[in-house]
Order: sequence, then C-alpha cells, then structure tokens
Amino acid sequence: MVGSHYLELSSNPLKFEAVSKARLNNVFFDDCNNQVFSVQSSDVTEVVVKSPSTDTIKTFQMEEKGPVISIKFSPDHNILAVQRTRSSVEFINFINSNQSREYSQSCEAKNGRILGFIWTNSTEIVFVTDQGVEMYKVDPVKFILKAVKTISLNVNWFIYCPRSCLLLLSSGAAGNSIQLVYIKQSNLIKLNRFEIELSVVPKPTKLSYTERDLTIGMIYDQPRILVLQHQRSSMCNAAEVIVYTVQKMTSVTKKNVLKLDRNGRFAINIIDNLIVVHHQASKTSLLYDIRMEAEYDGSVYYHCPVASPKPIYGVDCELYSPNWVPFQPDLLVDAKLGKLWYIQLDLEPFTDLIQDKCFLVDFFNDEIQL
Repeated sequence: MVGSHYLELSSNPLKFEAVSKARLNNVFFDDCNNQVFSVQSSDVTEVVVKSPSTDTIKTFQMEEKGPVISIKFSPDHNILAVQRTRSSVEFINFINSNQSREYSQSCEAKNGRILGFIWTNSTEIVFVTDQGVEMYKVDPVKFILKAVKTISLNVNWFIYCPRSCLLLLSSGAAGNSIQLVYIKQSNLIKLNRFEIELSVVPKPTKLSYTERDLTIGMIYDQPRILVLQHQRSSMCNAAEVIVYTVQKMTSVTKKNVLKLDRNGRFAINIIDNLIVVHHQASKTSLLYDIRMEAEYDGSVYYHCPVASPKPIYGVDCELYSPNWVPFQPDLLVDAKLGKLWYIQLDLEPFTDLIQDKCFLVDFFNDEIQL
C-alpha cells in the first residue's frame, strides 16, 4: 500500500544458528568486520562465521575452555581474539588456513576487569577495562603482545564507532561523565570530557545511562553522539534524543534535540544521514533529518519527525521484537531467531507523506547529495 511504510527489512536476511541454551549455542556480532559468530560448546568449541558482506562461510574448532564472552577477527582475518575471562584475551593465528596454538594477554591494570576489546588494525588491539584503556601491538610470529599506550580512568561501559575511530567511555557514579578517545596511528588521543544532562538525579546515585542509551555515528560527515533520554520531569513527559556533535576531534557540543512525543523502549539506526528511532510499543519508526528547518532557541535545534511514524515492512519475523538489536549504521540482528537484516529506505512514499512541498524538496536534496 502506497505510504504504508518507508523502511523495509532486506528480503534475503543472513541466517545463522540461533542462540540456544539447550544446544549450548551463543551468538556474537562484530560490527567492525560485519561478522556473525555462532559458537557452540561441546567436547570442543565449534565456531561458524558468516557475514552479510560476503557469501564465504568460515568454520573452525577451538579447545573447549569455558564460555566465550567475546570473539573477533583482526581486520585482515589473520588473528582471532577470544575473551573467556574478565582478566585476559587469547589469540589464535590463522595463516594460509593453518591454525596456530593459542597465546594470551592479561590486562595490565591490577585487579582490572576487561569490559571488551577492539581491533584497531591488523596487528593492533585495544582492551577497555574498568580502570582505563590499554593498547597493544600483536606479534603473531613471536606469539606475544607488547603494551603501546594506556589511559587510566574508571570506566562503567564503552561503545566504539569504527567509521570515526572514536571510543566513548562512561565514568562517574551516574555514568553521565563521558570521555572520548580518538584512536589514530597507534595513538590514544583524549578529547575534552563532557557531561550528559541527567533527566532525573537518582537518590542514592546510580547509573542513569547504559550503552543501550547511546549511539555514535557519522551524520553528514561529522561524528555525532545520540543520547536517548527518557522522561525528563513531570513537566516534560516524553522521551527525546539529544544529539551532540564532535567538532574537529577536539570538543563536543549539544546541537540538536529530537522530539519523540512518546515513552517506552527505543532503538536507533542511522540510514543515509537520517536518524531512525524505532519504538517497540507502537511498532513504528520515526525519521529525523537534522539538516531540515527546525525550532531554534539560540543554541539548540528542536526537530520533529520528517513524516508521520510508520511500521517497518518485513516478512517471516516478529516486527519490533524485543530481541532486535540494532548495529550501525543500518543493521538489525535477532539472535534468538537467527537472522540479520539490512534496513532499506524507500524514498517514493515521501511524496505523499510530506505535504509541504518546499520541505519535501529540501528533504530530497539532502538525500540526493549523499
């Protein structure tokens, strides 16, 4: 039906072995390499690696050493990193289809807990711990890692954007103190720290934000941090998305606010410079274009959706499932169903959905200039 949707799930999703406690199967997604890992535990650990970017399927076995917390290949796929504990990461070389013995690296921070890790190039890896950031150079020939640089900081959680090479670290009792680290040429460059507004100051103090509430992405060639802020106060009873712009990799400024006019559970994707906010309760998605004309208070632009909310079009799945996990810019993963989709934008319905023709022309111009 014309105008019934402007977003649709790819018709041929990537299918993989779904999460299953009975089959001891777990699923991991590496958003740097666009790879899905299905990891099945038994006498040995069986691993199947798939990607929506290629038809090639990689399968291999590892020695069973307990549950896997995280697993990722280096960008050239020659080294596999596997985290099974909070204190160390193990490595396996994959050269000419030959699989080496495992070697290991513990975090340097005393009593530190590894929250996760990021491959920053084919022989360089960054550990994020609850006590800071540790960069290592991997020597696959000697089976060792060498510490390159560290940053000390109490960390609650982190997110990473491979397109901008920005690492976002949450610190502080409320989790709203944000340290950005720009990873460039084997260096860790700290940007100015900033604080996210607290909608409500909890008493006693507890984490007000988690990694689910923040998104980093490139919008109109600039890194942006999107913060989902739930009901701010009794005077403002709807959620909103605050958009912070990273300027020249030095400072961060609050530039835009997206009015959601609803509450509940949300998820965010960034598609063709449009911010897509999925709302689970209404099973609809809202689209925002921060370049479009908007209310301005002298420092911040307040945006409404470019068109009325519409459901995503898709078949053979539960739309807006609580199991959906978005990955940037345009992916949705349902680990319990065992499917990964691209979200695709259909511009044609906007000719009927946007009545203001000047607004419509501006919107199309933004999209055509991509």
